[in-house]
Amino acid sequence: MPFSSTPLSVRKLSKHQPNHENILKSKIVYRDGQKFTLQEIVPVDLPPIPEPPAPKPLTEEQLAARATRYAAAEKQVMLMLSATVYDSTQTLIRWSSHGEVPVRTFQAWSNVNFHHLTSLQRFKKKDTIYSFMFGIGDEDTAKSAARFARHGRTYPPPPFQYSPPIAAPIQPSKSSSAILPPLT
Repeated sequence: MPFSSTPLSVRKLSKHQPNHENILKSKIVYRDGQKFTLQEIVPVDLPPIPEPPAPKPLTEEQLAARATRYAAAEKQVMLMLSATVYDSTQTLIRWSSHGEVPVRTFQAWSNVNFHHLTSLQRFKKKDTIYSFMFGIGDEDTAKSAARFARHGRTYPPPPFQYSPPIAAPIQPSKSSSAILPPLT
């Protein structure tokens, strides 16, 4: 039963609950229509935290089983993309080269609203599993232009790289393959 019908004054307090004898200071704070009671109590003597158990070394069979699992596992690649969808029709995609020094950043335009791709979380190509992580934001260029105008500024429209919208998805050309290497 979540609630007790026993009056608070009759209930037995645990040894760790503050009672009137061990309250050093009490202060009531009102914030955002709520009442908070802050109390400083006499420090409670708690037993020391026990040391964690020593890790158990793996047996030869467990090590062999783990090695077999790792060898049989398919290669996995995480693709982390940042996308800004403009007017629900075009998307600016940004990503960086992970694991390279120095880190390089890339961007590309798509005539696809990337909100339609958020359900695509993984796909497999040959022996590699690719997983997506999207960070997607939206930009309404008309609202942004109006907001800039209210402050006496001119909205710089995004530099779309094609004439949107077009009927077929943009296919990478031979010259763009250096920027977007094919999945292998």
